[in-house]
Amino acid sequence: FPPPPPPSPPPASTSLLTMRSVVSSGRWTLARMVGWTSDTDPCTSTWTGVTCTGSSVTELDLRPANTFRTPLMGSSLPVDVGFVTTLTKIDLSGSSWAGSIPASWASLTRLTVLDLTGTKVCGPVPAALQAVVKPSALPNCPTQ
Repeated sequence: FPPPPPPSPPPASTSLLTMRSVVSSGRWTLARMVGWTSDTDPCTSTWTGVTCTGSSVTELDLRPANTFRTPLMGSSLPVDVGFVTTLTKIDLSGSSWAGSIPASWASLTRLTVLDLTGTKVCGPVPAALQAVVKPSALPNCPTQ
């Protein structure tokens, strides 16, 4: 018998809600994450900082100046965002995300903008994202 197919990725809303749970454990103001609930869809409801094209989540803009009152302090980028393969733009600039870009984000093959300027994200950039993430966007990383 052939092996079973891999499980389907979770819906975009489930993957994005992991980001909300990270935010809720940090210092961002959840009241500003309007619409981010498990009983709504980011494309048929209004989720602050989320842009859709049709029924696909295409942009995630979580810059503190635009969306949130206080930046998240030192949390790692959520692995599950890598399941939202329809994303073309992620802007987290000016926030205090830390750690490295999760390997799962290599699945974001449609991504044309990943702005991490002013964050504390460092470390290796998945090969699939090296054309999108410029070294100048990660100024705190030691050069190789």
